[in-house]
Amino acid sequence: MKALHIFGQNDIRVVNDAPIPKITDPKDVVIEVSFCGICGTDLHEYISGPIFGPQPGESHQFSGVELPLCMGHEYSGTVIDVGAEVTKVKPGSRVCVDVSYACFEQNQETPCTACQNGSPNACARLCLRGLSATSGGLCHTSIVPERAVHVLPDNVPLDIGAMVQPVSISWHAVRISGIKPGQTALVLGAGPIGIAVILALLGHGASKIIVSEPAKIRREQALSIGATHALDPFSYKGGVPELVKAVHEITGEGVDFAYDCSGIQSTLDTALDSLAFQGTAVNLAIWPHEKTATILPMKLTAREKRYMGSMGLTGLDMDQVIAAFSDGSMPMDKARTMITSKIHIDDAVDDGFHQLLNNKDKHIKILIAPGGHRDGVTKNEIAEHLPNGIDVLTWQAQWNTTEK
Repeated sequence: MKALHIFGQNDIRVVNDAPIPKITDPKDVVIEVSFCGICGTDLHEYISGPIFGPQPGESHQFSGVELPLCMGHEYSGTVIDVGAEVTKVKPGSRVCVDVSYACFEQNQETPCTACQNGSPNACARLCLRGLSATSGGLCHTSIVPERAVHVLPDNVPLDIGAMVQPVSISWHAVRISGIKPGQTALVLGAGPIGIAVILALLGHGASKIIVSEPAKIRREQALSIGATHALDPFSYKGGVPELVKAVHEITGEGVDFAYDCSGIQSTLDTALDSLAFQGTAVNLAIWPHEKTATILPMKLTAREKRYMGSMGLTGLDMDQVIAAFSDGSMPMDKARTMITSKIHIDDAVDDGFHQLLNNKDKHIKILIAPGGHRDGVTKNEIAEHLPNGIDVLTWQAQWNTTEK
């Protein structure tokens, strides 16, 4: 079958002879993949990695996988076969996938504390399918254990289903931060994760949602999604203090919560300094492991502020995101504006990965359709889902050349 494999740094290829997965465990579920999104982590694996995956010629210390490896960890599809003991789904069920591959999936004799407490997202041995474990989603057919699948209601289409995993990462951060309806928030960075944070904040009933983002197109996207204010940090010649002053002018004494989706010293400073009394700053950004940052402890202590991290997602987050999409508390039409292109797997490298690397100002999320699925959305309808800031004509021409 066709699949997108990573062979090493700067070496990803669409192959035609990937093995078709077969049921070997009574709890296995075989999925025909409809859509799989390209994540920023996938891009880093391609140009700088492998980072999470094994090095060429080596096997991963926890999952045991070797290169080449099927990529993709944001996917949805339709169940086509199940093992004898599967009860949760049946052929025809529409699902999305939790790609965590933690202690229990690895059959560890002594699971880590996080896994024992139901938080595999913080597993000490965490791997992810499509990055450091088998069963990625950039292929025609994938196989996962029953516990990894989440059923999509009839009113949640498959393209939105592929957005459940990335949105759940942001939902998890918002959920564990403890925000309550009516409270205020600052989002630092309006890339895919930051945009998803805005969606999650809407789903949690936040009142004012302020976004700090230097790119005009992303500020416009943030406002179209539901942010109440969008600030350009580069427009404040006084730097962080002046930006913080602008946040305080909007909120009074500052925001209740700040979500750092950028991960640099200036956004960390802005997050902490923009907080009101007993406010909470949450780091979602993936910092380089060797990177250090400076925090003045008394800035936290004097106003009883908190600084915390958020890692990945749990099955609970995926279930809550699916429910929020289904009941409308997190509007699907707004989520769909994040999808700026849908392409066939044949075009995954040039019109997928390279587009995201070379045209970041024109794309947010590109979905790859391994089986050529369009989920009932025609190319003319796609333009209606995009914010005004997207250069529709440029990528519409791309769509026309890749239409199958």
